[in-house]
Amino acid sequence: MKYIIPISMLVLAACGDKAPTTDDGDTNEEEPESTIPTDPITEPEVEPLEAVAVGFEYIGGWDEAAGTLTGWMVQDADGNLVEQDPYVLVSITNMDYFSEGAGTGNENICTLYADFIHVPAELTARPYNWSSPPSSAGMYPLDTTPATVWASYDGYLSFTGIASDTVESCIRIDDSFVFSVDSEGAWSTGLDAMHFGISFGELSDFFTTEMPTWYESGFSEDNGGPGSDIGLAYFEENKNAFITQYIHINHQDASSDEGFDFSGYDWNSGRLVNYASDGTVGLIPCSYDESIECYDMAVDAIPGERNTLVLGNAYWYEDFPNIDFDILGLGVPPEAVAPPEDEEEDEGEGDGEGEGDGEGEGDGEGEGDGSDSDDGSDDGSDSDDSDDSDDDSDTE
Repeated sequence: MKYIIPISMLVLAACGDKAPTTDDGDTNEEEPESTIPTDPITEPEVEPLEAVAVGFEYIGGWDEAAGTLTGWMVQDADGNLVEQDPYVLVSITNMDYFSEGAGTGNENICTLYADFIHVPAELTARPYNWSSPPSSAGMYPLDTTPATVWASYDGYLSFTGIASDTVESCIRIDDSFVFSVDSEGAWSTGLDAMHFGISFGELSDFFTTEMPTWYESGFSEDNGGPGSDIGLAYFEENKNAFITQYIHINHQDASSDEGFDFSGYDWNSGRLVNYASDGTVGLIPCSYDESIECYDMAVDAIPGERNTLVLGNAYWYEDFPNIDFDILGLGVPPEAVAPPEDEEEDEGEGDGEGEGDGEGEGDGEGEGDGSDSDDGSDDGSDSDDSDDSDDDSDTE
């Protein structure tokens, strides 16, 4: 699949884990665009970006009782409420992104938007081997003890857009499989239609141990924050609303008949955020400074009945040497793949009893999750505590 985007939108070990940057909440994040431009790209003369790792973040609603991934309401350019579909942010980085002090701009990262075409599923999720991360594709699958999860979804990614402030970085990527632009300015990625899944569960042991430190550091006065003790207090008062997003992609498994393993790993933390009365993301005065707004964290959500926005924060970006790109598209569940358009048009026409009716084959709930909107309101990024301190991003 190819897409067209305008250039005018420019604006230590393992390379996968990105140390948290600091954001005490005083500054709001810039919102991505709400529509996908269609003008062709023209390539400038620039230094190539050597892509070495990729991270995935689910941004969208989750209705636990209904077993669905859902959208939420945002304001369009005219101030009208419109529904924003859920999406997955796919961020491709170079090695410099993981260096201390780097990554504050967007020169080292290319972020793409993708729809998650999915169905509910039962998937195996595991703790990552944080003490000794794999360094090659042949080191998978990992044999860590499976984790208990609340819900899982299985399907594939359909890429729809580029974050406007990373277009220039995307064009600089030196691997044409990962990202390329043709002579007409249309872009494409070999990651399109890759097998993808996500599972939700309570904070893993890794995040339970590390996140208090991130909040303490991120809120420190040395980092321009209100104080380390305030950071720890914020984390503790909202701890029940922090979760783990287990990310599932295909890894090599020579011992399996399929040739791949689809276990998910605790690469992401996430936050459960309440909706406002109009269905938009819930924002409230921050407990540590009522002059600024924080997310209305869903600390009182009832297990089994959670119906909230889920904001994923990627901590681990999977190293490319760990990925066998030849098998990324294998194993997509047939029920997540919609029938061809001509087949749908033929439905009910003529005899064709039972032919091409595609019952049960549709996209599954949440399909077309709308990442084609680069809309940041989507994740409530206006809120000052969009810290993602819990992951590798900005701290609260």
